[in-house]
Amino acid sequence: MDIIKLILLVIGILAVLVVGYWLVGIIFGLFWLLVYAGVIGLVGYGGYKLLFGNSSSGRSLEEKSPITIAEFEGSDRALEEYRQKYLPK
Repeated sequence: MDIIKLILLVIGILAVLVVGYWLVGIIFGLFWLLVYAGVIGLVGYGGYKLLFGNSSSGRSLEEKSPITIAEFEGSDRALEEYRQKYLPK
């Protein structure tokens, strides 16, 4: 009787180990499936934004107004003020 109990105990331990490895494999398999789906989704979303994102944003390159000389002079003045205020001498 002890030999039968020992054999059944070994079979039970092996069955638990096999089921445990099976569950770990399923979990890791689903994880990597989600990772691959996420990478493919990111590439697809990036490609979509690259191809169609500029036209749906409302402003295209032709709609931008040109910069005048007065704006350049103001930016030079502001740049000099930042230099005097923040850069050490």
